[in-house]
Amino acid sequence: MKDRADPHARDRALEIARQYPPAGLSAGQAEAEIREVLESIGDTCPECRPENGIAIAASSPVKLIIT
Repeated sequence: MKDRADPHARDRALEIARQYPPAGLSAGQAEAEIREVLESIGDTCPECRPENGIAIAASSPVKLIIT
């Protein structure tokens, strides 16, 4: 299997947020919002217990947590 993810996509998203922040946000605020969304990808619900005893933690590299 080949990883086809764009290794520069995150950097470009942050640069666009800094260059073109939405109305009412500073460049820093826009970048912080994008970072928050990108860092949340892969998060599991912290309050939810997995049905089968296996959960994926949101970190890189992916960690397998057996409960």
